[in-house]
Amino acid sequence: MRKTKNISTETATIVEVLEAMSAARRKYFVERLLEIVNEEIAEQKWDATLNFNPNPMLKIAEQAIKEHRKGKSKPLFL
Repeated sequence: MRKTKNISTETATIVEVLEAMSAARRKYFVERLLEIVNEEIAEQKWDATLNFNPNPMLKIAEQAIKEHRKGKSKPLFL
């Protein structure tokens, strides 16, 4: 883990809250926080990739529209 000299007020608040918890609860919340942060990093990379070159995704979308118009698509039940 990197050490920094200056941290934001928000970060300091999170550290204080985590330090007040039991070790087990702290571990649980740190794991959840890392999941959220890693998901955000992945989203930023995805956005940067699409902004750099949207053509592959546009081609996939065009193909999906063509298949849908031909009746080859199925509804998603989420």
